[in-house]
Amino acid sequence: MGIRKIAQIAGVSVSTVSRVLNGTKPVSDDLRERVEQAIQDVGYVPDYVARSMVLKKSFTVGVIMPNTSELYHQAIFYSIEKVLDQYGYKALLCLVKDPDDAQHQNNESGYLEVLVKSRTDGIIMMHESSRPEIYSRLHDNTIPMVQCNIDIRNIGYPQVRIDDFAAAYDGTSYLLGLGHTNIGVISTVSYSMAEKRIGGYRKALADHGIQFDKHLIIYSEDGPAYTRVSFGAGKAAMRQLLDTTKGVTAVFVMSDEMAVGAFQAVREAGLSIPHDISILGFDGIELGAFTNPQLTSVEQPIERLGTIAANKLMTMISGNTIEQDEILKYQLRVRSSCRNIS
Repeated sequence: MGIRKIAQIAGVSVSTVSRVLNGTKPVSDDLRERVEQAIQDVGYVPDYVARSMVLKKSFTVGVIMPNTSELYHQAIFYSIEKVLDQYGYKALLCLVKDPDDAQHQNNESGYLEVLVKSRTDGIIMMHESSRPEIYSRLHDNTIPMVQCNIDIRNIGYPQVRIDDFAAAYDGTSYLLGLGHTNIGVISTVSYSMAEKRIGGYRKALADHGIQFDKHLIIYSEDGPAYTRVSFGAGKAAMRQLLDTTKGVTAVFVMSDEMAVGAFQAVREAGLSIPHDISILGFDGIELGAFTNPQLTSVEQPIERLGTIAANKLMTMISGNTIEQDEILKYQLRVRSSCRNIS
């Protein structure tokens, strides 16, 4: 059974079948479904090894992702997979565990070694390493790569991300506009985006004539490297903020998942949201619409981040040039977890 017979059964051209099998060009969902159904009906099994040898491609893309924000990164990964599937590619998920934990210190290097040896066609990098040798390795390899929502400078790979500094500045300004002047922050550490967001927060305070107080910033702790973003980390950080500070009327939580954990800590302290404390999140994951009250958040274009990153990588793999960096727009998703106190 050859592809001509598959084309006849599916009612499409031979070139369309070839595109579905080889991933040379994107194919509409309708045509792809017809071809895949025809393949399934007749039990056709393409020789992927032979195809890879002829085309000199593995038809795989490595996605290196940190083991931090589960819902946020999962949403991006799904959008990446959707694009890759249109090109006939598969994603190899490389979930980087705590790089500062001795048990996993070679985790990053191990993944890179696997991807290089397996001749993967490209890499989407979503993990920001704390180890300089990793960047040297990336800079020296010839595999096409796109950075997704990270900002690693001087390695020559294009980026798709938002402006974290500006996003945090606008989020803080929103709370200030509601009359809040004693604003706490819950954040992670070890990543440049956290530094940028804290920078945006500090700049907004300064522009409104409010002195920065380092005691109002609590860094989440959930693991030896304090980088985990989770419900539990947010709850613990909010408890610490409530125990160590007085008069806080609003908290800017730099992750929606941590914000949901913070909700529980506030309630367990006998306080209410937003009457006693307003909470602003960051990311705009779907869960925020189902909390009580609904979470106001600085919303990233999560699906577009993954979609654009994957399309950029496919363009690079095909040998075409792309725009080096793309900074996407964010928006403030106003719901009911913040109130005006002015």
